[in-house]
Amino acid sequence: MEVLKASDHNILATCGGMALCATCHVQVVEGPEKYFHATDAELDLLDTLPDAAHDSRLACQLRISEDMDGMVFRIKGEEG
Repeated sequence: MEVLKASDHNILATCGGMALCATCHVQVVEGPEKYFHATDAELDLLDTLPDAAHDSRLACQLRISEDMDGMVFRIKGEEG
């Protein structure tokens, strides 16, 4: 989430990374399988969103690591 905000991507992240608002909802399009699976607490919040799917995550709950190199995410709500 912080990387997206710092890179001037259009992501709200209203709660500042506390996993309370789901305004940093992203779709994992491509990458290591382990990043496609949200925690139970994250799933509870994602369940409140009408457009959440099996590949939905909250950007604030993803921690950047080297094995994420080449991953593709889509910020939900973006056009195209």
